[in-house]
Amino acid sequence: MDYPSPMQSYRGLESDLDEKFASVGDMMYVKKFEYHYIPIGINFSNNLNKGWFIAVKGEYDWFLEGSGRYKLMNSSSGGTLYKTHLDQKSGYGLRGSVELQKKVNRVLSFAVEPFVRYWKIAESESADVYYYRGIKVGEPREPENHTTETGINLILRVQLPPSD
Repeated sequence: MDYPSPMQSYRGLESDLDEKFASVGDMMYVKKFEYHYIPIGINFSNNLNKGWFIAVKGEYDWFLEGSGRYKLMNSSSGGTLYKTHLDQKSGYGLRGSVELQKKVNRVLSFAVEPFVRYWKIAESESADVYYYRGIKVGEPREPENHTTETGINLILRVQLPPSD
């Protein structure tokens, strides 16, 4: 979470055509989300004794805009039945982690960093969806979304000495 300031960030999520898509009968849809946001973060770090280092990182992700693109397809032919685009106007993200690093020698260090990431995105605006011969079939909208990701980064750092 080290950034030059100011910086705008991007998060993209896309469903694959496997277990991750929704289907009803012979219809299925693929989703793609894009979020644009500004990260605002803080990083506290401290060198401990005997080559140990600790860093505590926190971040607020100021949501600027987002969109969801959907494509309804016929699962047997793969043909697209309709596409729609839904705008997302508000939300935020939070991130936090604690990194513990051990310097092995002048060049090599190892670190472990448990993290948590959270997104809350408000309900999208609706969009009219038209099907065959201009028949309106609905006004879909993406519901309010809460996403939490947790994990552990295992890090190997190699710092080469400057060349003369």
